[in-house]
Amino acid sequence: METIDEKRDVIAKLLARSKDVFHNETKTKHQELFWRFYGEVPNIFFLNLFSHEIEEMLLPGPTFNSCLIDETACGPENFIQFISSTYGRCYTFNSGQNGNPVINATMAGQLNGLRLLLNIERESYLENPLNPFVGLTVLIHDQRTFPFMEQFGFFVQPGVRTLCSIKRKKIVNLEYPYVTSCIKNRKLEKLHNTENSYSKPGCLMQCLGQFVIARCGCRPVEYRDLQVPLCAANDTVLCLFPTYRKYGKSTFRDKCEESCREPCQHTEYETFLSYAGLQREVFAEKLSSNVNLTGDFLLYENFLNLSDREKKEYIDENIISLDIFFNDMSYDEITQTKAYEAWTLLVYSPFLNCWNSSSEGFGPTYANKKADIDNDNDDNDFNIDNSDEIKDIVFVLFLQNYKIIKKL
Repeated sequence: METIDEKRDVIAKLLARSKDVFHNETKTKHQELFWRFYGEVPNIFFLNLFSHEIEEMLLPGPTFNSCLIDETACGPENFIQFISSTYGRCYTFNSGQNGNPVINATMAGQLNGLRLLLNIERESYLENPLNPFVGLTVLIHDQRTFPFMEQFGFFVQPGVRTLCSIKRKKIVNLEYPYVTSCIKNRKLEKLHNTENSYSKPGCLMQCLGQFVIARCGCRPVEYRDLQVPLCAANDTVLCLFPTYRKYGKSTFRDKCEESCREPCQHTEYETFLSYAGLQREVFAEKLSSNVNLTGDFLLYENFLNLSDREKKEYIDENIISLDIFFNDMSYDEITQTKAYEAWTLLVYSPFLNCWNSSSEGFGPTYANKKADIDNDNDDNDFNIDNSDEIKDIVFVLFLQNYKIIKKL
């Protein structure tokens, strides 16, 4: 009977692209590594064996309040999982999916956000020379958009308290015939975890799925097409990841960039990170007393047998404290507006006669200064030797040519 450690060793060799994995004996013994599945995302054995479980990651109660939202207890039932080709099993809090209502923030500040105490289970990590790091990748995103962990996530290390304050931004772009020619009603029907909501990165991810299918004959786990088999474990390492890199330099991606324009409206979250240390002695003492109290020896049996110094090292290597909260309850709206042409502004200005009489040859001077503003993007480059009123109007024109930010 093969042990979990033996399976772990095989997966580690596959990640390292060891030739040992591709011997006939190994292929026969570990056929599941070479299976391609049809249909919805299956209960893949190696994800079940080697992915972290949220129930085990949250520090055990009742000593620890390992999940709080607005000072109200939460737990594993508030998380749903999704599968990533790069990270394996991931978890989403407050997804609004599966009939669960979205939890709304009522106040800003640390005491009113999400607070998590997590164990990353360092000892269970696979040896992966291509990714020899520990910690979590975290992404704040809108419920309707695909979670692009690799592109937009930030990293959280163990042994540290990480505080993440967030600011919501609403972006509004112009439709055709303007340069952005934003997309209003397109859906992404080939991606999981999107509710068909459109985004430019999601559109590019959908293109990437098509690129992988054409070259590997299978689809990445994020891509939804029941007619194409899901890439097996060996496909993922030997074909899918190398194809990802080729996609970035391909003409196919260039064509996708042209068709995958920005949406007319979307929401982003700006993050601001700060850090503090953990009181290792307190965590070690509370964890020891909690295990003895609850009898939860399965996960922490080895921890109880450690010396005091080793317990502190365990805290440094495994325990994460993460706080996520709004820094205020307002949001920024960034609205793209039509640019005013220089001479259009002159024609409609009530000061037109005054300008014509104040300076001979004003037209060419104004046009040159307008070019300086557009090219240099420097507030100090557009001093026009006329009245203060004219300088103010030119400054307003400068803002109109870029973006207007409204704090609502």
